[in-house]
Amino acid sequence: MNRTAPVVARIALGIIFGLSAVTKLSAPGIFQADVSAYHLLPAGLVGPFALALPWIEAMLALYLLVGLLLRPAAVVTGGLLLFFTAALTLNLLAGNTAHGCGCLQVSGLLATIPILTWLFGGQTIGVFDVVRDLVLTGLAGVVYLGDCSALSLDAILFGEGATEAELPVAE
Repeated sequence: MNRTAPVVARIALGIIFGLSAVTKLSAPGIFQADVSAYHLLPAGLVGPFALALPWIEAMLALYLLVGLLLRPAAVVTGGLLLFFTAALTLNLLAGNTAHGCGCLQVSGLLATIPILTWLFGGQTIGVFDVVRDLVLTGLAGVVYLGDCSALSLDAILFGEGATEAELPVAE
């Protein structure tokens, strides 16, 4: 794998997760309603989950964009995307599709950008949402398997040839 693909993948994921976090933080009620519509969490966990997830996404976006702890960030990003894929799939199989995916709250200025409204879906969920999240999971895999030293803080902090074994372990 060349050095360009992991950089492009992590920047794309970083931008997507950053936009997602910002829009969820700016419209927490809408996101909480989307989480509740999935009917996968007990009512008492919907609020805390809806409050915490945007901050996790923001942290992942920052780590991906600056290239910090890229392999652990790629694992968490991929895991989160698989979780989203499972939630979407369960709702599709149950026929519970009359709600937004909760991926990005497309409103205001963002609603005028056609690629964003297409990419992040509308008022219902569908197979496209599952496929999109699987593609994004693949991008997380490219980041994990790729050269993490290109244009990254990992290279500055841990050396040009930093490997997973040389990176600090988060506990």
